[in-house]
Amino acid sequence: MSVRDSGSTAARFEQRRSRLTCQAFRMLGASGEAEDAVQDTWMRLSRTEIDSIRNLDGWLTTTLSRICLDVLRARRIDDRHPLGPGAPDPFPRGCDRFR
Repeated sequence: MSVRDSGSTAARFEQRRSRLTCQAFRMLGASGEAEDAVQDTWMRLSRTEIDSIRNLDGWLTTTLSRICLDVLRARRIDDRHPLGPGAPDPFPRGCDRFR
């Protein structure tokens, strides 16, 4: 991937970032983990030949979902994030339009 291509890839990803962040937050319930999952999705996309992806939105949604599921599995295993009463993270700004 050339430098010009990576800029185009970044722009295409940034157009979808808020939707991905909201999706990750709905799955994980924690805004910090959601941001980390979105960043991990970007890292995977940046290492992929974007021209080989037929449906970028589908690829991003699938990749992000798998990352979130891995986070949830790890959470269950190491029990650092107990699932009980407590104050949830604030809902990320702009996510209400993706409900």
